[in-house]
Amino acid sequence: MHIGKQARAGDAHNWFDTVQGTRAVAVPELYHERDLDPGSEEILLERADFFIRLATTRGHRRQASMLIHRLYSWRGYAWEATGDLPHDANHMTLQACGPQGPFGTLSLRLDSGRGLLADELYRGDIDSYRRGGGRVCELVWFAVEQDYGSKEMLACLFQLIYIYSRRVHRMSDIFVEVNPRHVAFYEQRLDFTRVGETKICERVGAPAVLLHLDLEHVDGVLALDNDQRGKDSRSLYRYFLSPEEQEGLCRRILGDEIDDREYDSRPAPGMRRPHVEGSEISPRSKPAHRN
Repeated sequence: MHIGKQARAGDAHNWFDTVQGTRAVAVPELYHERDLDPGSEEILLERADFFIRLATTRGHRRQASMLIHRLYSWRGYAWEATGDLPHDANHMTLQACGPQGPFGTLSLRLDSGRGLLADELYRGDIDSYRRGGGRVCELVWFAVEQDYGSKEMLACLFQLIYIYSRRVHRMSDIFVEVNPRHVAFYEQRLDFTRVGETKICERVGAPAVLLHLDLEHVDGVLALDNDQRGKDSRSLYRYFLSPEEQEGLCRRILGDEIDDREYDSRPAPGMRRPHVEGSEISPRSKPAHRN
């Protein structure tokens, strides 16, 4: 597929202080060439210099795992995965790709009987939203090559996460564990707020902070004109698709199942409401706190 010219180094932004990397880090010798065959494409968004697809094959997921390993290692983070990323109904992975292959990845994990990864450190904080009727999910495994972190690309990644979490799976709240030095990125660019204390995350061997985003807030932001979106002039929402363009993308993803009505907190078809021991979930009650 023709994607256009390669993204220039100048397209990267110094303010993007999240997991970045360099090609100097060695790839672990645990992948066979046949495992890296990308297989069929499921492209969601395409631009002149990149496209974003769902990682629907084992080859895609192993490519994403390799990228995470290399970029996490460059940052000094641990990465214990020895194969491809999870593949089940409660987990989806996006890949940003250019002419030379994948250069970015971001995953969405839905709440289930197994909970969220963030429950390991922040179960009490997240349970307060569950008890209030919230349908929670989390961002995990965010990694982007240093020379490809343009605002347009990041906006495309996060808008697709919004569509899948809100429009497809009807989630109400999204969480992410981040290193404290990355908090400003999520607060200024995406309106996340801090809801958990700094703790040590054993999965990556680094300090972590829990951030939260009310997806109803994002609904309101995206209803505005692009130049009015976001509390900060650096907001990524200014680079999201227009409401009309987003609606067209939603129709492509959802097909005949698209629902133009007001957000419905009931589980999507085929998806069960997560059970949290010791709590009763009322779809009309509010979370205990929304900072």
